[in-house]
Amino acid sequence: VIHNFLNEKEKVDQTIAQINGMTRGVIRIASYQSIGITWLPEILEQFLHDFPHIHINIWEGGDDDVEHALFNNEVDLAFTSLRERPNFEWIQLATDHLQAILPEGHRYASKECIPLTLFKDELFITSPGFYEHDVNYFLKMHDVQPENILCHSTEAFSIMAMVRKGLGSSLLFTRIIEAGGLHKLVVKPISPPISRQLGIAIASKEQASPAAKIFIEYAEDIVSGMNDA
Repeated sequence: VIHNFLNEKEKVDQTIAQINGMTRGVIRIASYQSIGITWLPEILEQFLHDFPHIHINIWEGGDDDVEHALFNNEVDLAFTSLRERPNFEWIQLATDHLQAILPEGHRYASKECIPLTLFKDELFITSPGFYEHDVNYFLKMHDVQPENILCHSTEAFSIMAMVRKGLGSSLLFTRIIEAGGLHKLVVKPISPPISRQLGIAIASKEQASPAAKIFIEYAEDIVSGMNDA
């Protein structure tokens, strides 16, 4: 109730500011780490250049963290993956492909494509389900239960570092792999191909604050330009 009251007050304050010709406000955003590294810096650079009086609060975390913030009305919008959320609107931004990452010299390094079933027995480094919902969801959906897990980590870059050292292999999405760099990694598509949809979840775009609406427009334009590059 308190969150709802504060949100409505913020919308009123921002509307008054717009009427007075002085755009300002606060936007609270939840985001995956991969989006915080790749999309958000570019979006924020351009948005804050044009609207320097709008303050941005960003919460980065795993899947459960983002979902908790979104469903408890602690943020105005969330950069996340598509899933069933009956009371939220979805704004599609991009497709993100799941890929295998292997250490150099791996026996499958010369293969064009890595079968997902490899990870049933492969020494595997991954994230726990509460942090990385999508990878674990797809493994379960395809009846692949890794039986040789070296460790769980909530840091994708740590997973990549361990793979570089030859400690095991992993499955990560393209966006985080590109952010972490391909040095000493073998990155391969998987079979069957798997992808997720990334975008913005919001309770209601129509009911969003003026600042949030403008921010979403910037995000759509900038991510579209990145996808076309």
